Amino acid sequence: MWRVCLLLLCSATLLQADDAPKAASEPAAAKKKKPKQYTLRQEIRSGDRFIGSNTIKFDLKTTYKLGNKERKTYEQVERTERFRDVVKQASARGPMEIQRTYQKKYTKVRDDDRGRAQIDRSPLQGHELTIKENLRSRRVRSKLPFTIPPLVRKSIGVEMDWRDILPREPIQVGDRWQADAESIAARLAPYFDSGNRSKMIVTFEAIEKVEGVERAKFYVDWKFEGMRDRELFAKVRLAGDLYFDLEMKRFTLIDLAGTIKLEGVRMGKAHHEIVIGTGEASYKSSVQRAAVAAAAEAESK
Repeated sequence: MWRVCLLLLCSATLLQADDAPKAASEPAAAKKKKPKQYTLRQEIRSGDRFIGSNTIKFDLKTTYKLGNKERKTYEQVERTERFRDVVKQASARGPMEIQRTYQKKYTKVRDDDRGRAQIDRSPLQGHELTIKENLRSRRVRSKLPFTIPPLVRKSIGVEMDWRDILPREPIQVGDRWQADAESIAARLAPYFDSGNRSKMIVTFEAIEKVEGVERAKFYVDWKFEGMRDRELFAKVRLAGDLYFDLEMKRFTLIDLAGTIKLEGVRMGKAHHEIVIGTGEASYKSSVQRAAVAAAAEAESK
């Protein structure tokens, strides 16, 4: 009997072996290519020459309500500056000295409620000044026979502060982080008559090649807010693209657009006026090497 059992067991084992599918020769798993990492820090070198521009705009429609009565105003502001920079001194650690000449700097203001339009030109146009910078400290020196207005002084070199939004550690396409926008918010917020309490989220979207030069593309979602005066609260939200030239190692194009909102209550002795304002806002900046700009200008003639 035990011989029969042993025979049956062996037959079952052989049957299972024959029925089992043969292991296919699986191809070796393809090795996943590690995403390329980039250490992106702005590098300005002694002797560099740049030409650039900044434009800040907002259109704000505001309604003032007092009981059953209301009045409306429309405020349109555009501030533009164009400049040439010569880097007198710079180092890899950050300190630098830049000689800047403003080619054009003005403010256009239009207020339909009063039916007027005006253009304020900056006294800096055509003059040279020096920007000395070390990490977060900045000094502006000039030999001008007049005092530079506080708002103008604060905004000088505004395009340099964008380097602060980049992490010090290596990053790769797809990374997203909350940026350090404290310095740039402090310089831009006054132009929108807003406080500089800021939050900026940056996404590293892609590496693009334009005319043979690689550049990193970032998407920014940025809001800053605060009191416009003691009674009105302003909130600005800007979003858009930033491009970092990997050859120049500098942000060369910034294009942001969004909204501006205003709300509050103006307190009076006998009544309170409710204030609500909405509008559009934008900030654009571009920088390129002066030699490139001069060549493009000569070619266009």
